[in-house]
Order: sequence, then structure tokens, then C-alpha cells
Amino acid sequence: MDYVSDFRKSYASVEEFAARKEVFKANYLLIDLHNKDIEKTYELGLTQFSDWTQEEFNSLLKLQIPAKRTIITESLPRSSTNLAKDWEKDDKNKVQKVKDQGSCGSCWAFSAIAAIESSRAVAGLGLDDFAEQQLVDCSKNGNAGCNGGWMDTAFDWIQQNGISE
Repeated sequence: MDYVSDFRKSYASVEEFAARKEVFKANYLLIDLHNKDIEKTYELGLTQFSDWTQEEFNSLLKLQIPAKRTIITESLPRSSTNLAKDWEKDDKNKVQKVKDQGSCGSCWAFSAIAAIESSRAVAGLGLDDFAEQQLVDCSKNGNAGCNGGWMDTAFDWIQQNGISE
């Protein structure tokens, strides 16, 4: 793999290239350590953000929790202690391919759509591909397009308006 070519990276100067290379190396080591840990139930990989610092990535997300929101931290009980080993997404055809929101802070729309797509597939209705962009453009009840939003308000909007494939 050639990270710069594969992710079509370009840098303004030799100095920026050198700095990004150091960030990439550090992130690569973290990914490698994580993936070698047999206790982990998921695997990490390289993305177009692998040469970004954590601070740069966090600023992209722009997540700000309004004071009125409550974050639920308790876990739901698992039906299996070996869930990751028991279930393979490719074998069951219940999860869409990985999608890329680009530089838009629309993770809220992508996660809402992914939940709907998968729940319909689990219910035997097929694995459809619904339009995240419709939520980004139209769901304004507490959502701010590329500047962030919430899954629960996305679900409310979809209940009232529907969603396109």
C-alpha cells in the first residue's frame, strides 16, 4: 500500500509532508497495537485521516453536546459474549458497505441511515441503500447538516417525512 497515492494525498511543502509522515507513523503504530490485541472485538485500518492528529480529527467532528441532551452511558445486555465471533456481516448481508461522509460533519445522518438499513435487513425486508444526503439537506429539527446533528431527531424526521433510496 502507498498511503499517499491510495488516498490521493498532497502536501503544500516538504516540511508538511515530513510532519504528516510522523503523524501517520504514530497512528499506524496505534492501529497495529490495537489489531494485535486478541481481546479486541474489532479491527482498525488506515483511512484518509491516518495522517491527522487526534485534535485535527476532533475539530472535524465538531461535536458539541447541548446542555439539554443527556448521554446514556449504561450498556445493553449482550445476548452472546462472543458476539463478534458469532456474527459476520458479510455472511449475513445485514450491513451496508462502509460509506464516506467526506469532510461533512454528518455522522449523525450516516449512523441513523445505517441503523434503519440494518434493522430492515434483519427484519427480512432486504438491504436497501437509503439517502443520507436527504437528512443532511432536509432534517432541520435540531440538526445542522454538515455542522452536526442527532440520530434521534433524524429518526423523528424520517417518521414524519419518509426517506428516499
